[in-house]
Amino acid sequence: MTMMMPRQGHSAEQQWHQMFTHGLSFYMPKSSALGRTAQFFVKCTGVLIDYNYVVVAAHCVHWNALQTNICLGEDPGFQLVVKNQLKVFYGSNDITRANVVAVSKISVPSFFDYDKPEPRENDIAVIKLQHRLTIERDFVVPICLLNNPTFLQGQTVTAVGRALADPTSFFGMSGDDLNHLNEIQTEMVSNSYCQRLYSDLRMSYNKSSMICGGVSKKGVLKGDCGGPLQVEKNGVYYLIGLTITSFSAVEYRDIMPDAFTKVSQHCPFIAAHTQNKVHCLTNEYSVEELQNCTKFYDKILFEKYQKTCLFTDFVDGSTKNLCRYP
Repeated sequence: MTMMMPRQGHSAEQQWHQMFTHGLSFYMPKSSALGRTAQFFVKCTGVLIDYNYVVVAAHCVHWNALQTNICLGEDPGFQLVVKNQLKVFYGSNDITRANVVAVSKISVPSFFDYDKPEPRENDIAVIKLQHRLTIERDFVVPICLLNNPTFLQGQTVTAVGRALADPTSFFGMSGDDLNHLNEIQTEMVSNSYCQRLYSDLRMSYNKSSMICGGVSKKGVLKGDCGGPLQVEKNGVYYLIGLTITSFSAVEYRDIMPDAFTKVSQHCPFIAAHTQNKVHCLTNEYSVEELQNCTKFYDKILFEKYQKTCLFTDFVDGSTKNLCRYP
């Protein structure tokens, strides 16, 4: 996965959200289609949620040797990528200059079904890095998560990836462009509208576990799959979605908003597979309170979380606080 370093000329508040521009790549050691050992290079986009963990779309950590489509294929016969086949690139928005870290674990929801056509439900995976990154050495910072974010139709959001479509630049995109991570401003589209539109085209869309966004000829393309959809509130950037379709790249470019996994629906999964290191925030915070979601702010979070962690034992009626002081 590649992660973008802060760009020159950005303010401190603007800089730290740049870290979660990532591109995922992995190698298949053998291709059954060729009948001999081969390397197969696939790139996706993901997002850093902790100095040890990355989230990405689940379909990005599956492969099919016979055929791949824009978002890595719909054919049966898929396999989960073995952890030593996956390499994560970070530290630069240029994948050719990025640093590399190996992966120690890949976690995918047991109810994720790769055989279903996109957009697939529960399309999310947690990747544990082999060694911990740091802001001082690696110039990366995790993005924050919200437990129950609110979305408004037309709200401005930012998508991140290697091949984002913009009517002024897409048709001139070269191979070199695909090695660079970019961001694009787009708009949220109402879930009710997307559900009707997808249903009319006989496509599955679950508005409780998905969100959608994008305008005509401006959205995600191949290489953007798994990448973050982010929103800024009070100077803090939050991860709200992961790219799971790329209709703007194919025949639906002019009419189909892109679909994203609704990250807030998977807060328990994320917590469980990060050893309870990553939790979705119950409240929004200002940039002064919560710049990086790092341990530096754990005391602030603990003090504000205490009331939400109270638990009443139904057996003896006693009240307990489930929060642990950092």
